[in-house]
Amino acid sequence: MIQKDMLWYEFIPPLFFIVGVPMVLHGLYDTLLKKEMNAGALLIAILSFLFLAFQISRLHGVDDEEAQREMMREYKRRRAAM
Repeated sequence: MIQKDMLWYEFIPPLFFIVGVPMVLHGLYDTLLKKEMNAGALLIAILSFLFLAFQISRLHGVDDEEAQREMMREYKRRRAAM
């Protein structure tokens, strides 16, 4: 999300998504535990885990696309050499 050429203000939305969402979820989790609202804290913990799983799956999807593009380039190069 942030490894492409962007102006400084174009970094704000991706950084909020990458850093802001976990910050808010962590703050909610801590607050709910201090207020002894265990069910709400459990829900936030599950949401945090789902967000982490989403980020990991998104990362693997990007890696898989790049690997597939590289494989197709190599295939076309070898095909042209024949």
